[in-house]
Amino acid sequence: MAFIILAWKHPGHFRLMFRNDLVDRSDPRYTGISEKPGMRLGRVIFAYRGRPDVDLTHFADAADMLSGLSTLHGLAHLVLQAPASVRLNSASCGRRQASLPPEPPQNSPPE
Repeated sequence: MAFIILAWKHPGHFRLMFRNDLVDRSDPRYTGISEKPGMRLGRVIFAYRGRPDVDLTHFADAADMLSGLSTLHGLAHLVLQAPASVRLNSASCGRRQASLPPEPPQNSPPE
């Protein structure tokens, strides 16, 4: 849920993270900055699935992580659209009600 809330609260930053035309991925600082959060999120996905130990040198584990990250990324984009956010706000999340802030900030840049 934290990844979805990040996208909701900071849509401009969220969109920038995945803009190849605006991010210089050849900059050596990029690898150090981008890998740690991605790996952390990927490991959370595996832990949620009951698999805290993964080996990303195995194709199946790497593909499973990419699939989970892709699902979260797609859901975050859908939540930025009003119909998906309405559905998410009306869903329960285990023992507690899922909720997003009432609306995304107005100062986010247009797509």
